Amino acid sequence: AMSSSNSAPPLSSLSFLILGATGFIGSHLTSYLSKAKSLHLIDKTPPIISNTCSIPVGERQKQLYSNFKQMDCSRKDALDDYLAQLEHVDFVINCVAETRFGLRSEAYTKSTDAQINIVNLTFKHAKRLGVRGLIHFSTAEVYAPTQEKKTETSPLKPSTVRGKVAQNVEQHLTQKSSQDTSLNCIVLRPAIVYGPGDVTGLSPRLVCASTYAHSKKKMKLLWTPNMKMHTVHIHDVCKAVWHLAKRVISTPDATPLTVFNLCDNTDLNQQKFNNILQEIFSISVGFYGMIISSVAKKRIDEIATMSNELHLPIWEEMKKESCITNTPLTPYISPELIHNASMSVDGSALSAKTAFKYQFPQVTTELIYQQLTFFQDQKKFPGFENPFFASLSKFKDVSMTDCPQNVLNEISEYLKALSIEDEHEAEQATLALIHPEHVDPGTSQLKYKTKEYGWKHDRSQVHRYRCPVVQLRVARNVKYVVGVDSDKTHGEGWKVWIALNDQLEGYPRPVNVIEYTQSSDNTKVTKICGIGNL
Repeated sequence: AMSSSNSAPPLSSLSFLILGATGFIGSHLTSYLSKAKSLHLIDKTPPIISNTCSIPVGERQKQLYSNFKQMDCSRKDALDDYLAQLEHVDFVINCVAETRFGLRSEAYTKSTDAQINIVNLTFKHAKRLGVRGLIHFSTAEVYAPTQEKKTETSPLKPSTVRGKVAQNVEQHLTQKSSQDTSLNCIVLRPAIVYGPGDVTGLSPRLVCASTYAHSKKKMKLLWTPNMKMHTVHIHDVCKAVWHLAKRVISTPDATPLTVFNLCDNTDLNQQKFNNILQEIFSISVGFYGMIISSVAKKRIDEIATMSNELHLPIWEEMKKESCITNTPLTPYISPELIHNASMSVDGSALSAKTAFKYQFPQVTTELIYQQLTFFQDQKKFPGFENPFFASLSKFKDVSMTDCPQNVLNEISEYLKALSIEDEHEAEQATLALIHPEHVDPGTSQLKYKTKEYGWKHDRSQVHRYRCPVVQLRVARNVKYVVGVDSDKTHGEGWKVWIALNDQLEGYPRPVNVIEYTQSSDNTKVTKICGIGNL
């Protein structure tokens, strides 16, 4: 079924069909694969009114969705006619799913019908269209909600409606693939997906926590501190899709259907996430304990009602104070979400079998804060005072002009020797100046962040914006981060922090830091430990 080519062609030579293209995952994939030869995009909701589209309304959204078709995939004839009009598609990516909880059964039946139609019609048109592979998004909710880590071969015992729908579609795809082995099929089972634009993953907990920051009360949770809630960053989800698409093309002897979990190695649980909530919102977070939790298990509907009656009025007040009139975020919790349902997934097989590298192997406070600021920038999440991310304007910004040209030349020569792993990550990058006073000498971690500290991109021109900690310049093809110790401008030498900062669409990654020291009688370049997620 696979091509005998030994290497994958560039993205710019491939065509993709993304179904569910204005959802959270689908919209990120649309952006990630934007340099493809062609993108065919389908969703029942146009991007301009989609609550889950991660690409803000504007010129970029308009450009990305120039080849968008509004369609309900549960209407088999409409999808069949659409596919019949296409000439060529290399990969079909199915992101269609009903991700909301607490809906009427008809909504989930319609979601099942839509996904089965996509499977059937992809197989029907695959040969004529030259489809190399079908990448289907399932969910880790197909596994039993227990504390033990689930591998791809663990029994499927879903407890949620979403998980049961996903299981039914997977079973249909497996049967179809066994009957027709000409099409390579990949099933992805992501854990809780988080990142900019996340509405139903970690965001409900963030919104609830914000109401306690507003009310100045302690936030208390059911169940236990060690209840698993495993995660994967949306960037790694997109990266995995492209990684596996290249593998389908370059590996001639893969099996017709493969399944991979997508999960980082944070081993996130309620206590770890509570620590992040406390750091971001400056609130106290605790637990009710097992006795109350045991009672609550028998009265889930009542507990959900009480929780919503507590959080929703505060959230509405916060929205009013911040003049927020339209946001997909809500603290509303469905009874299905309150159940003691652990999410525990082993995502190591993808790395072990295909050499995939997770770009964000750990959930950090900075990544979660980035998720919040994504919504704040669009006026969909209230602003709030945060000591951890407070302004530090007393520190002097560093200017590149402070660094002698010969030092910059040495840095430039070093950077030329660095290889670029992924053509996507070479597309856009950032040059940043980091004041060493903000770097902990013991851990090499940044000691402070600010609300203004972010990654802003403008593809049309180089631009600069100020923030209390750093000066940032953004430009195409700039592949490094540099910090200069300005206190030594007129001293014995220079201390320069250098790091390759591979990025895609504004996502930072952990970086390797180089210490460069120059003096009158000695020049050296020495690798030191990482500086964290910049």
